[in-house]
Amino acid sequence: MKGKIDLPPTIQQQAAFWLPVCPVHLIADRDTLVLAPTSGLGLSLPEAQGLVEAFNGHFAEEGYCLYAVSEMDWFLGSEKHWKLNFPSLEQAESMNCRDAWQQGRDAAQWRKLLNEMQMLWFSDAVNVQREQQGFLPINGVWVMQQKRWWQKWFG
Repeated sequence: MKGKIDLPPTIQQQAAFWLPVCPVHLIADRDTLVLAPTSGLGLSLPEAQGLVEAFNGHFAEEGYCLYAVSEMDWFLGSEKHWKLNFPSLEQAESMNCRDAWQQGRDAAQWRKLLNEMQMLWFSDAVNVQREQQGFLPINGVWVMQQKRWWQKWFG
């Protein structure tokens, strides 16, 4: 992805900066946090939109918003340009993700946002239904390194 984000103008104006992310399932295990392979999540677009809607309703006052372009291609909008250093999704699937979040000026704020996101989505109807159908719940997002760029929108 290069150049401008291909988002509708009404969406573009909701945030100053947009960061490409994808939905993930994080597995907590004692002192580690493991990223489940995204290939088996089986997320549908209506499910993605339901989770995005819940996120936006909860985080609007904090200046965050999500937009789902497709099932697995999302954008996190913010009033600030995050300073994060994430490994690629492929690298993260084989490491302790807690270690991955220790880098970058905004790492502590990112962990806080992710923790709140996990609590919000824990009992969300979309995730409850996914678990009943045998799918892993979505409980976080991962910054997409291969698409890592920001776009500033000027009204």
